Formats: sequence, C-alpha cells, structure tokens
Amino acid sequence: VTSKQNKIIDMLDEVRNHNLYVHNDLLEGANFSISAFENRKVYLVETLATLNAIVTNGTMLLYGGHGGGKTTLIKKLGEIFLSKPEPDIEKAILRGHPQLTEEKILGSLNFKQILSPDLIPDDGDIEVQWNHFVKSRWKIVDEVNRLKPYAQNILLSLLAEGVVK
Repeated sequence: VTSKQNKIIDMLDEVRNHNLYVHNDLLEGANFSISAFENRKVYLVETLATLNAIVTNGTMLLYGGHGGGKTTLIKKLGEIFLSKPEPDIEKAILRGHPQLTEEKILGSLNFKQILSPDLIPDDGDIEVQWNHFVKSRWKIVDEVNRLKPYAQNILLSLLAEGVVK
C-alpha cells in the first residue's frame, strides 16, 4: 500500500467516522483491489468526490436536500487534500445569494492605486485584489441554486475553463 493510497483510505475513514455525509448508497460492483481493504464497503458519493478531488482541475456538483452533509463533506476533503485548517477552507467558500456580484465573486481593483495615481505602475495597469475564492485551489460554491444566471455563468466559466468570460 502506497502513501497516497493510505492517505485516501485515511480520508475515507475520517468521512465515515464523523458521519459527514448521510447519503450512503453503495457503488454497485465496486471493490477495493488492495487485499487489506477488499471487504470494505465502497460508497458512491465519497468515492466519486475523492476521485474528483484527485483529478487536476476536477469539478463536482453535489446536490440533495438540506442537512445532508454536502458542504461538510467537501470542506473536510479540502482540509485533507490541501493539508489546511478549516478556517482556510472556509475563506474560499462562496455562499450563493441573488445579490452576489461579479466583484464579490472575483475581486476588485486596488483602490489605493485608484485614489493615488502615483502608485500605478509605469505600464498603467491597476492591480486586481483577487478574492480567496479565486486564488484557492479548493473552491466551494454553497447554495448555487440561489445565484442569478449571470453569476452562475461567471462561476461555471471559472470552474470549467479557468477564465471568466
């Protein structure tokens, strides 16, 4: 068993031991190929979320009723995969609501430079102060259904392509 395999198993144990996700449908026909884990149950959501977290630039959408543990599961995965404390993961959560603007999602111009033009570099470009959500490798959008279509398009473009259109 490699260290990466152990890390994944440890993460799955953490999710299971804390009952972080209550929708535990089994992934039919799936078994661990490692003999030490061959009798271990393979759950659909935690397996797909873990696999997606391993994939470079992977994105996932968890949906379900209120209180199912979707946000808690993804926060815990972020803590484990990024080796960061929960407060750092919390900073990158974007909570959906109809008034969410492009500036609140992405960032804003450096107001110090706007107010003091002598701070603007010679090339004339004003710096952008990116929000934690944009800078983080682990992005969580909670309550995406509450966003207006304009904000949803910004997010989908950022998550799918890494750019905002």
